[in-house]
Formats: sequence, C-alpha cells, structure tokens
Amino acid sequence: INPDHKNYFVQLDLMTCHHDLSILAQEEIKKLTKNEIDFVKSNLTSDFNGYNIDKELAWFDGISPEHVNAFCESLYDLTQKYRN
Repeated sequence: INPDHKNYFVQLDLMTCHHDLSILAQEEIKKLTKNEIDFVKSNLTSDFNGYNIDKELAWFDGISPEHVNAFCESLYDLTQKYRN
C-alpha cells in the first residue's frame, strides 16, 4: 500500500518466468488500467500515480482497495490468455 494515497502498488514481473507479454496483451492491460484510472480519479480522495507496461514488466501505482483483487485476477488471466 502506498502511504501517500492508501492505494495499492501492483507489479507484474514476467522476466523471472521467461514469459513476454504480447502486444495484444499489453493493449488489453492498458484498457483495464484506463478503467481503474477513471474509477480512482472519480473518487476525490484518491489519486493514480502512474503505470508502465512492456513485454517483461508491468507496474501500477494507485489501484483502489475496492478493485485490487479483481485487477490482479484480470492481470493474471490476461497473461495466461496471451502467452507467447
């Protein structure tokens, strides 16, 4: 949990399991992230501090406590669906 805004920092490291995110998977994760950013920004007491996605690593700073479980499950599902 980020102490500044009380939301979660989530990181997905695929390098250690020798797995690369496809371009399609990266785009799907960007859509998922956009939905979360919209939700967090609609809550006036929270902020989304950023994210980065590439083929080996993805991180997200600002996932709401209400969505963290579903967000992580969706990330996992996408990595399995679009395996290279």
